[in-house]
Amino acid sequence: MTDKRVPCPDCGNALLPARLKNHIREVHGEAKDHKCTRCNATFKRADHVRQHVREVHDKSKDYPCDHCESSFSRPFVLKQHVETVHEKKRNHVCNVCNASFGQSGSLAGHVKSVHEQAPDHKCDTCGSAFYLAAHLQLHIE
Repeated sequence: MTDKRVPCPDCGNALLPARLKNHIREVHGEAKDHKCTRCNATFKRADHVRQHVREVHDKSKDYPCDHCESSFSRPFVLKQHVETVHEKKRNHVCNVCNASFGQSGSLAGHVKSVHEQAPDHKCDTCGSAFYLAAHLQLHIE
């Protein structure tokens, strides 16, 4: 079995080939059957509702950075922060212009916004379009 990861065609996240199909269905599919009882936001998975409540409503940030005063809601976000901010790791490189990024999602956003010019995350309320799902989420909140 290989540990070679492949990029998701929708978001650029690197995944094991065996997990790619489930990732596309769960992350990029249309069905959002799980609802937050506090704000009626909908999600594709129940664990995403729990994560949303913890991060958005409870403002839980249980993982402090040892290098600065930042705190994070999940350990992997703290790890990404340390690697990209304090260790200056930039392991994700654009194959068009050689720009480098600390996270695969940042690289994917760069490719879409700079090289493809395709904002494909649209607000259902006002129609505004964003290159990154995270920017749409900030807009909604």
